[in-house]
Amino acid sequence: MMNPFVFATAFSLVAASVSLAGLLPYNAAVEKAKAENKPLVVLWAGSGWDRESGEVKALWEKAAAKSSQPVIWALYDERDGLSDEARKKEVKPPFESWNVPMALVVTPDNQKLICVIERERVKEASKVAAALPKMLSAYGKLVKADEEAKGKSGKEAASVYGKALDGLPYQAARSHKDLIDKIRKADPKDESGYVFKYEFHHQNVYKEVNKAMEDGGKKGRDRNFAAGEQWLRNKLALPVLDKEQKQMLHVALAYVARMEYDFGAVPSAKPKMIEAFKAAMAIDPKSEMGKGCKNYIAYFTEPVMLKKLDVATDDMRREWTPWIADVSTEIKKPGTYVIKCVKSGGGYDVRNPRLTAKGKTVAMLDASQRDKSVNEFELTVPEGKVPAGLRLEMEGRGSGHWMDGYGRLEINAK
Repeated sequence: MMNPFVFATAFSLVAASVSLAGLLPYNAAVEKAKAENKPLVVLWAGSGWDRESGEVKALWEKAAAKSSQPVIWALYDERDGLSDEARKKEVKPPFESWNVPMALVVTPDNQKLICVIERERVKEASKVAAALPKMLSAYGKLVKADEEAKGKSGKEAASVYGKALDGLPYQAARSHKDLIDKIRKADPKDESGYVFKYEFHHQNVYKEVNKAMEDGGKKGRDRNFAAGEQWLRNKLALPVLDKEQKQMLHVALAYVARMEYDFGAVPSAKPKMIEAFKAAMAIDPKSEMGKGCKNYIAYFTEPVMLKKLDVATDDMRREWTPWIADVSTEIKKPGTYVIKCVKSGGGYDVRNPRLTAKGKTVAMLDASQRDKSVNEFELTVPEGKVPAGLRLEMEGRGSGHWMDGYGRLEINAK
């Protein structure tokens, strides 16, 4: 960890920090940053082969020349034609990127991130320069964390380091492994939740959930679903998590409930699953995860609308679900119609078919045939004008473990 007094001194030398030369080549900039104990502001570009990078570089040269912040402005230029020997000597930023141009703010030792500036903002070099004081202030708190944590232990010490990390963008904060290790050392049981927050990964979440459910080798319906749910609720109770992490944990709760619903055959698990999806969606409805939750809620709660009498694997549900098909082009006059479920693959069942129009029943099976699975049935449209918007409504569900049924409905006049 950098000496906070040295860092503070560097910050006070504003006048001496003006870089009239603009952007320094990265190797030279890293050496200068270490020598002067100043963070690096790095434009990552491909100016030799990317036209946009060349345009952005010119903007950043101007911003660097005008800047009075205590930083080293640098250019990491991905160039074509470098020899293997030259590439070995090239110093790289502590980050992996496949998109240029972009920018980073990096610690003086070139080991960790202070901020990642994505390409949609990197064109606004002057705005990035204006935001530097805020970024550097957050880093200053990080530097002073050791001093603030003196005399503290356990959750209290962990919170000092965790709050310092909170001042950085999440991706950058994760790169400060040394502080995360200090949190772990101070708070081995992670009562603060900061280790979990900054080592958060969805794969690890599902690994831990499955471990809780399958403790002792339990599989299928014998899983301990309650243990998996409780592990997630304990994590959700941590006040330090950000909204995306909470959203993901609610989705994981929906996963546990769905496992219980699918393999445990527990009807009460379905409402729990829907509530978990709703909770995740409510956190940020416009996010990709929020939109996905909305689709899942519709999948499990809304009727299946068959397209052009086709039955697809996506239409399969484990329970009886309303299926609706527009048959107005197949049934245009009164009479008896034979409707057949042609199964091309997998398996599915239907029951209680009827013809409706505007919410009113036009034709239905005899009472003795209801609530029974049928593959072929007859429905009679009474004499008179066939109502507009005629629909075939029935209940359907997938059969078999994989629910991979598909086929189509055939309708022929008798």
